[in-house]
Amino acid sequence: MIRLEQVLLSRERVERDYADLKGRVADFRARAERTDAAETLLRVELDSSTEQYRDLQAQLQAAQDQIADYAAQLARASATPPPSAVPLARLFAAQGERDDARAERDDLCVDLAAAQAALSLVQARADAAEAERDRVRQLVATAKQQRDDALAERDRVTRVLVVAEQERDGALGMRDQARRISTALKHERDAAVTERDQARQAVAALEHRRDAAVAERDQARLALTAQRQQRALVDEELRVTRTSLSQSRAESEAA
Repeated sequence: MIRLEQVLLSRERVERDYADLKGRVADFRARAERTDAAETLLRVELDSSTEQYRDLQAQLQAAQDQIADYAAQLARASATPPPSAVPLARLFAAQGERDDARAERDDLCVDLAAAQAALSLVQARADAAEAERDRVRQLVATAKQQRDDALAERDRVTRVLVVAEQERDGALGMRDQARRISTALKHERDAAVTERDQARQAVAALEHRRDAAVAERDQARLALTAQRQQRALVDEELRVTRTSLSQSRAESEAA
């Protein structure tokens, strides 16, 4: 019975641990799903930032090419003396376009630097999300292993519990059999005690009858002794009487 109680307590403890592990596995799975969703969003954001960065690089390259073209045009125009005011106006216009292109290039450089910073930040967040995903997956794997171990332990405890219950049933059967044997022995003992009491009562009655017979025998002996004493007295009286008669007869004959 003590072993059965210990097995039941062990089973309750294993079931509590198993329920706790199931909850932990479910929590880890939910965290893994949230991490996967966040990773997907970060991947989308990373792809968008990468595409934007590439567009800015293309725009910057186009602006640099345009600046180079304007610079070449300006160099050619500066190398030839202007015959009139019209070519000079064209030179000024080319210089203005070149300056505008340079300003646009500077703006694109600023945008490109911002895009690079955003891309680095997104990449760092993506790396962190990937690391968190790996960590959560490792936790899920560990929790699953612990859950499997808990299931195996629960199955083992269940088997031990079945064996313990069988042993308990066998012990209960033996106990019931022992109780039946004890009850039968008690009945036999009670019958023997009753028979003993009856025998004692019979012996007591016999002893009482024996005592009465002994008393009666003693009384008879006393009466017989008294009779013998009385007979002895009578015999003595008869002897005396006979002696007297003999003397009287002798005296009579002598006279």
